[in-house]
Amino acid sequence: MNRPQFRAIIISPHLDDAVFSCCGAITQMVKEGPVLVINIFTRFLSNKKFHGIVMGDERLQEEKNAAKYLGYESINLDELDAIYRRKAYQKISNIFRPPIEEDRLWLPAIRNKIFEIIGEIDYQEIYIPLGIGWHVDHILTNQVFEP
Repeated sequence: MNRPQFRAIIISPHLDDAVFSCCGAITQMVKEGPVLVINIFTRFLSNKKFHGIVMGDERLQEEKNAAKYLGYESINLDELDAIYRRKAYQKISNIFRPPIEEDRLWLPAIRNKIFEIIGEIDYQEIYIPLGIGWHVDHILTNQVFEP
C-alpha cells in the first residue's frame, strides 16, 4: 500500500487561517509537491454572524474554492468553533485569552485525530501556528503539538 506523499502539512485552526497566514508559502510549496491543510475548528451550530464574521456553510465553500484555486488538499476535523463551545466566547474580548481548563481537557481528543491523520502519510515539513494574537483556538492548536 502506498502512503500519500505531501511536500508539507499545514495545521490551521480555522478554515481561513492557512490561506490568510501563509498563502504565498502555500503557492510556492504546491509548485514543489502536494500540500495538505488540516483545518481543526470547522463545525458551526448555526449560520450566524459574529462580529462581522459569517459562521456557516459559506466558510466551507470558501475553503473548497481556496483549495482548488491554490492547488492544495484540505481536511476538516469538524471540531466545534470557540464561539459555540462557551457562551462567554461570544464576547470578542473573551476569545483572545488563554484557554480555560475545559478547553485543555479537549486537547487529547484533537491530538489523537491529527496524529492519526499525519501518522498515515509521508511529508517533508509540518507547519503549526504559533498562537500569536491569543485567539483561544489558535493557542489550542499550537498546544496540540506540545510534548
